[in-house]
Formats: sequence, C-alpha cells, structure tokens
Amino acid sequence: VILNEGLQKIGWRAFYNCTSLSSITLPSTVTEIGDYAFYNCINLKEVVFNEELQNIGEAAFFNCNSLSKR
Repeated sequence: VILNEGLQKIGWRAFYNCTSLSSITLPSTVTEIGDYAFYNCINLKEVVFNEELQNIGEAAFFNCNSLSKR
C-alpha cells in the first residue's frame, strides 16, 4: 500500500486485522499513527516510515510478527 501525500494521520484501527497487508509506505505528510492502526496485521513485512512521524499509538504494530524492516 502506498498512501497519498497530504494524509496526516493513520487513524485508530485503520488497518486492524488486515491479514493481506504486506507492505506500506507512509507519505512525508503523516505525523501520527493511531492506536491499534496495524494491530494483528500478521503478514505485514515492511513499513517505510518518514522523518516527519512524531507519534506511534498504543499497540499500533501489536502482533505484526512478520515485520523485518522498520
């Protein structure tokens, strides 16, 4: 998943339990990832963060055991 520029926040439970998600690239405008945003995304292997990210919520990546790049 590649999100559009201008997006400022990944909301609460945005991708909760999305087992088909394997990779996500955050645009430079995202400053916050909400609580449980990627909770139980068991096949998520790669998250490309940006330098503007200021806050990662509680349990945002809980049970994302396939993550190999952060």
